[in-house]
Amino acid sequence: SSETNPDQLTYYPDKFLLVSEWSKLVFENKLDIPCDIWEYPIEDIDLSMRSKYKKELFEEYGDVKHIINVGLFTSGKNQGEIMEVAKKLIDKPIMFHFIGNQAPNFENYWKPLMEDKPDNIVWWNERTDVERFYGCMDLFLFTSRGSDNDKETMPLVIREAISHQIPQLLYNLPVYLNYFDKFDSIGYLNYDDFDLNVKLIRSTLNEGEIKPEEEAYVVCTYPVSDAITQTTK
Repeated sequence: SSETNPDQLTYYPDKFLLVSEWSKLVFENKLDIPCDIWEYPIEDIDLSMRSKYKKELFEEYGDVKHIINVGLFTSGKNQGEIMEVAKKLIDKPIMFHFIGNQAPNFENYWKPLMEDKPDNIVWWNERTDVERFYGCMDLFLFTSRGSDNDKETMPLVIREAISHQIPQLLYNLPVYLNYFDKFDSIGYLNYDDFDLNVKLIRSTLNEGEIKPEEEAYVVCTYPVSDAITQTTK
């Protein structure tokens, strides 16, 4: 994982195959052993079944937008934050869907959440047809914040959502090394402003707008000339 300390390994191979640039940097800086990155593939998934999947899975909910989170229910995945968002949007035409195991050893985390679950949340447990959900969602919401002792590595679910061309909002964790900046479908949540994140979610779904006087984003190239600087201003 991203917390693995190469100095504490019992055995050393002839080569390491790793899944993220973060891990490669850690291992290369401490060991004189070749390292390669083998990434889980990002594919161009056919979305022609979107309407069919949406009807099969969500017809009972009517004309609403659908948000999905995929992952084991743990404090590290931070599903509780999504539940707070759902409570905030309880009166909006939005449904929140969770796919993931609620394991007994994490019951102290997920049980209180489920006991206070609002009506706009559906928990689907584990599924063997997750691609059907990916194939018809309006937003993938991934609220893992990571910590010093519980970092992400290179989550498969983010890459799967990219493959299905779903708009995403997630936290840009340091271990990602800005890897996801290059994908147009990715947007980043704000670590310190819950209300702004709710607005970002609604804006991504075209359910409400962020007023220009409240929030503005400036995207620019590196200011190598006065013309670029003045244009940015």
